[in-house]
Amino acid sequence: MEEEFEIRGCFYELAGLNCRKFLDIKRRRCSLKKPDLLAVMMNPGNSKPVDGRYEDHRVTEARPDRTQMQIMRFMNVSGFDYCRIINLTDIQETKSKALFEILEKPKTKRIAHSIFDPKRQEEFNDLYPKNSLTLLAWGVHESLNELAQQAMKKLGNDNILGLKKENSELAYYHPLPPSYHKQQEWLSKISEQLKNQKQFIKTRQT
Repeated sequence: MEEEFEIRGCFYELAGLNCRKFLDIKRRRCSLKKPDLLAVMMNPGNSKPVDGRYEDHRVTEARPDRTQMQIMRFMNVSGFDYCRIINLTDIQETKSKALFEILEKPKTKRIAHSIFDPKRQEEFNDLYPKNSLTLLAWGVHESLNELAQQAMKKLGNDNILGLKKENSELAYYHPLPPSYHKQQEWLSKISEQLKNQKQFIKTRQT
């Protein structure tokens, strides 16, 4: 499946931390100039630049991780050709516990590590085409609430997909839960949600 897509990301270093601004997953035959799907997740995870270099905000070939493979499955099931992934934080730390500890450090709080930070409005405008269909999938940990709230203010509530945790306004289930059964369940539910949303829009237009 990976061979069907071109995968490129923008990698850089900030305050001694490896970061990624965005990752584009684009079908090789695709001629779209803008994404037809935007996905917002927790952080860049284990996707890395092929050449291993984090410098100068370069856009370069990237290796996908297992979560991004799940996004490719969703793209194949639902007919999307070009997905852009942005994150609540650009900081690349594969272990959630370690990430949450980094986010709580006073040093981290002083830097604009999130594309949703008001200081990065111009970058956000460049990366986020207005009215994009947006998949929210950053997980349900309460440590993310502040960043998630900041993201929701920027994204709004229009044209949104995501499996929201019950009794929560900010928690959206991650695409790759630990068990294979749960992964298949997420894929099935989000595909059905998209189908229903398309049908609702079609009904309103007729």
